[in-house]
Amino acid sequence: MVFRWIFVALFSMWFGGQAYAAEWVNREDTRGVFEAPPPIPREFDTVPGIYMDVHGHPEQYALLLELSRYGSKALPRLADTLGVPIGGKVTVIVASSDEEFRSLQPGRPPEWADATAWPESGTIFLRTPGVRGDALTPLEAVFDHELVHVLVGRAFHPYQPPRWLHEGLARSFAGESGPETSRVLASGLLTGSVRPFSELNLSFPEDPRAAQLAYAQSTHFVTWIRAKYGDAAIQRLIRELATGSSLDEAVREATGLSLSALEDAWKTSLSSGTPMWLSAVGGEEMVWAGVGLLAFGATFAKYRRTRRRIEKMASDEADLEARIAAARAQAIAGGWWDERQPVDWSAPIRR
Repeated sequence: MVFRWIFVALFSMWFGGQAYAAEWVNREDTRGVFEAPPPIPREFDTVPGIYMDVHGHPEQYALLLELSRYGSKALPRLADTLGVPIGGKVTVIVASSDEEFRSLQPGRPPEWADATAWPESGTIFLRTPGVRGDALTPLEAVFDHELVHVLVGRAFHPYQPPRWLHEGLARSFAGESGPETSRVLASGLLTGSVRPFSELNLSFPEDPRAAQLAYAQSTHFVTWIRAKYGDAAIQRLIRELATGSSLDEAVREATGLSLSALEDAWKTSLSSGTPMWLSAVGGEEMVWAGVGLLAFGATFAKYRRTRRRIEKMASDEADLEARIAAARAQAIAGGWWDERQPVDWSAPIRR
């Protein structure tokens, strides 16, 4: 019980393919309903490609070329895994400053955004590594994340997919379901803050902590579905939703369960196997938690050793006093010690 509260305190301080793809491609061409990409600054260079054009400053040409090569492989791979068509060429704009990143976009991006995707126009905005600073997520993973947003957004156009599904897919397929996701989710479970997914269909909470938890549970839920039912279930879910099925009908077609039953099964899985609180502690938190526990253990061991020494000293003293009393009684009985006379301890003892 004590260790449970210790971890709570730590938390308080600190997500059949090719056949479906063919069906999408064979649908009526809807590329004309998409918005046009935003204008590209004249001073930008362009690396053209089959699936995407990458734009940025001439001094960043090596990075543009690298992103073009990576994206040209990642985009068809992700489309095939998701079971959706690419749906037209993607425009990638690489900004060399945070101000440029925000000013070039057709709308206002969130203050915390590392990158953005605009599925309606098939446009992705990235920032150069120098602008990203100490961001921990690799740029390739960020690129994958935004490519998934474009693919899923196009597949659902002109409608919006459930927010938890859209974000969960992007983070899961970008490999962002790691220790941090588990840590945030575990904290939410301990505090009872995890929301039903029915409340996360249209939007996420505005509160930063609640929004972070919404991202984490969406990522973990989608990753769990992929692990339990396979990516074929994800493809079926997207296909059913995008062709007009209700969310509950689509989830049942993909997994055999209603959304609420699937959610219950997911929550049950969180309490089995490795305890969720153990999965939650990772990275720097794990190091400091370990250091704290080791320090506590060392202090407790030292206390026990000291207490044993004190107890032994007391026992030895009691034993010595008992021996002295026994010798004194023997001397009195032998008649060579009159306890009524003071003892001269400086004189030698004679028998």
